[in-house]
Amino acid sequence: MAVFDELMVIQGLDTDLVRINHRLGHLPEADEVRRVEAELANVTARLAQVETELKNAGNAVATNETGVGDIRRQTERLSAQLRTVIAPREAEALQHEIEVLRVRASDLDEASLVEMARIDDLEVDRERLSVELAALNERTGAARAARDAAAAELTRERDDVTRRRAEASSSVDPAWLRRYDERRTASSGTAIARLAGSTCGGCHIDLSRSEVEALRREVDDARECPNCARWLLVS
Repeated sequence: MAVFDELMVIQGLDTDLVRINHRLGHLPEADEVRRVEAELANVTARLAQVETELKNAGNAVATNETGVGDIRRQTERLSAQLRTVIAPREAEALQHEIEVLRVRASDLDEASLVEMARIDDLEVDRERLSVELAALNERTGAARAARDAAAAELTRERDDVTRRRAEASSSVDPAWLRRYDERRTASSGTAIARLAGSTCGGCHIDLSRSEVEALRREVDDARECPNCARWLLVS
């Protein structure tokens, strides 16, 4: 087999490897994993926020209840003191203080009711988000499995092409392989292409009749496109 025929086989395998590696880096299944993971992260963060708000609301209710308890004890103490007071001015001051405490207790009770209503709403949100999170965990697991299966299939295909390339390269002169790799690097991954009629398979430019005739007069391993400098395999 002529060296250009051998290099054409290697070029085809290298093109396959580029295609496979591109697919590995742009798996639709990987995009789906990223989408689902983003949803999962969002719902997880929202659920954590709800849990924090529930904890804060519960603490607020507990603080208010403690405050109401303290106020009631103060009120009871002042009420007991009021029963022993004779002086009208002192009694009036105690009554005023008791009324202030009762207003404070009422405000705290009202605040607790607001927080308890909020807790009810938050618990509904927590239940809904928990169900959503469980579903997203299942979707994430399925998406990751699909991504891994697709990647594994492409990896097996890449390993097979890599093996075939090594076999094809083993019979080619190392000097030609070095020249091929250098030209491939300098020519966007394509070192050698076929001449299809009068069109270069590398740059896809039509050659003139005189250029084609000049190519045919060249020895097999010296033919290259006058436009892109890629080697050309001429039938």
